[in-house]
Amino acid sequence: MQQALLTLNRFKGLPQFSWVEELSMRLESDFKFQSSMQVIEFEQNPYLKGLEHFNDIFHAIVYKKVLKVEYKGFKQGVTQIMELSPSYLKQYNNRWYLLAYNHEYKALSHLALDRIVGIKEVKIKYIESEIDFTEYFDDVVGVTIDKESEPIEILLEFSNEQWKYINSKPLHGSQKVIEEKKDTTIISLEVQINFELERLIFSFGSEVEVLAPPSLITTMLDRAKYVVGKYS
Repeated sequence: MQQALLTLNRFKGLPQFSWVEELSMRLESDFKFQSSMQVIEFEQNPYLKGLEHFNDIFHAIVYKKVLKVEYKGFKQGVTQIMELSPSYLKQYNNRWYLLAYNHEYKALSHLALDRIVGIKEVKIKYIESEIDFTEYFDDVVGVTIDKESEPIEILLEFSNEQWKYINSKPLHGSQKVIEEKKDTTIISLEVQINFELERLIFSFGSEVEVLAPPSLITTMLDRAKYVVGKYS
């Protein structure tokens, strides 16, 4: 029970789960638990912007409410006003994202919670998404999806030192070993190419080489030249 309470405490930083702290205190009192040393820690950023909107968005998804959202993307100079039927909350790389039906564009929008300026409920008809979000992200790394793109085979050659970590924590569910060499291992992924995939591959530095497709090789080469240029 004590370990279960420690696990529940993971949610303390989220407004919708403010009840966790009260529950923990009551259980500790009722069962006469002594304060125990914490033996598990989850990755969490309590200073993340946008968490103040989490409670309202969570409530809107559960009770099917439409929200008017003020949103300012990283690449946008002005704030956008959108009417959204929120459908799904997803966390990736310690950041929260909202997937919602956009009433103006009649399509799904992806929004980072930390770029939301303000929200309020509006009394118009909620549009329920027909997307099965348990499968929606199957073909991507991260949250960026291009409906017009198909998954493509990505070939990556890792140093065997790095491969030990990749093997124990696969980059994606489609990961397969293609060839094992003396010093390197070649693997394949069947995913869409998006910003998150490019960033993930680039994070391995000299421990990985992209072998295919040519378009991704060019992208990685351009990124590498840009970085080298900063230090030249």
